[in-house]
Amino acid sequence: MEYSIERLSEAHIPALASLYNLCFRKNISPGWFRQKYDTENLGVKYIGFLALDQNKVAAFYGVIPWLVILEGQEILAAQSADTMTHPDHRNKGLFVTLARKTYDLAKNSNIRFLFGFPNQHSQPGAVKLGWDFSLPPMKLFQLTFRSLPYARLIFRSKLLSQVYLNVIRLMLGSDRANAHGIFSEQHNGPKHDATFIAYKKYSPAFFITINQTDIWVRLDGDMKIGLITIPPHSDPHPLLKKLQTLATVLGCSRVVFITSHNTGLYKSLSPHIQPVDAFPTGIYKLTEERLPYELISFEYCDLDIF
Repeated sequence: MEYSIERLSEAHIPALASLYNLCFRKNISPGWFRQKYDTENLGVKYIGFLALDQNKVAAFYGVIPWLVILEGQEILAAQSADTMTHPDHRNKGLFVTLARKTYDLAKNSNIRFLFGFPNQHSQPGAVKLGWDFSLPPMKLFQLTFRSLPYARLIFRSKLLSQVYLNVIRLMLGSDRANAHGIFSEQHNGPKHDATFIAYKKYSPAFFITINQTDIWVRLDGDMKIGLITIPPHSDPHPLLKKLQTLATVLGCSRVVFITSHNTGLYKSLSPHIQPVDAFPTGIYKLTEERLPYELISFEYCDLDIF
């Protein structure tokens, strides 16, 4: 079958959203993709390619440019994000074709390396393409407890979930919370600043403050903690207890943290909660330069799904 290959542009966004919703049985709006791939603030945007069959999108591969800090140096990198193929066009090599086109575009856009967190379906393909998965996987910590999990029911309805989130933001005073405390620990990894937060507005996550600690949180039936800075050598139990109480009130039965093995959050939580492996962490080098990839770390908010 003959396919035409085109670079992602704003004109493709509605068709891209339709393909995503078909492949993953979700209802994501075109606006979500438009904000996600429009990284004009970094000087590059729409880094991805589509395969089209008679003007219908058959497959897509895209990466998202981000600034990463390594040993104090700002580096333009990109996260491997959405990969999808229409069921009628699978097993025809489109994943590899689009990936290689995207990698060439990224390299020509002065992106120096890619990072990604593939699921079990896409990791074998990434390995064949030359991705390096020698970094430790991200770690998942969770608090589970008995509660009436009504939030999961609410999030089955788009309308109800929007009303729920608006009420929660007002109730928690999220508009009054400031995120400056979160930036106090800038590790080797994606640059967390006001620009990063502004870009992440495609996500329904928001900030709250508990015990004078700023927390980036997302609710989708669970309470997911995107970014939090717990002071070193402090006892996290009072804060965790308040998070658990809040989650119970909000109808969530889990509080979830995902972080790399070398972050302050990991050091704070690991003596108290047993972590499990979450996502594999992969690096794809676009240049021959030697960078200290072993120092890089990520938080939950760094994943494109947060």
